[in-house]
Amino acid sequence: LHCGNERIFVHNEHLCIGESELKFNLSRINESAGNKYPEFEGIEDRMHLLLVPCANPDGTYAGINDERATSKTAFGRCTAEHIDINRDFGNFKAQESVYLRNYIQKYNPNIYVDCHGWLDEVLGNKEVGSIFVNEFNLSITKYNQYPYEYGYVYAWVNKHITTKSVLLEFKNSQSADV
Repeated sequence: LHCGNERIFVHNEHLCIGESELKFNLSRINESAGNKYPEFEGIEDRMHLLLVPCANPDGTYAGINDERATSKTAFGRCTAEHIDINRDFGNFKAQESVYLRNYIQKYNPNIYVDCHGWLDEVLGNKEVGSIFVNEFNLSITKYNQYPYEYGYVYAWVNKHITTKSVLLEFKNSQSADV
């Protein structure tokens, strides 16, 4: 993984993390891994991190997902217009999806990471995904899988921006080995 003067885009629906904290954590991951990721050495001075903490804050906190509305573990993610933006890349019916697409196109990232939870898996680019699998001890890998038909943003980025992209599904926060 080349980490020279990179533009790394992180779309983070479920975490509250700032740019300096993420850069620091990448450096700490390298240190704790016995410096096996030399490309992370001094990354905080070379990385341009584009962070969207949440593309749909209203839907995250007050949205209703019609597919899982009765589930106590459902995480609302629809817009006020009842559009699931996690499935809207390609259709771009939601203004939030359009804004996110335009932002991605404007900055043309070298790496794209779409963070979600809690399925304990990573999909997409193997080179980028394997770092997360190793460091977060994720169980499921679906490398080089980009289901375009489902409207996932990371798949759209792979196809239209042609950059390394992954969908990162963290472990359930209730898991004993998180």
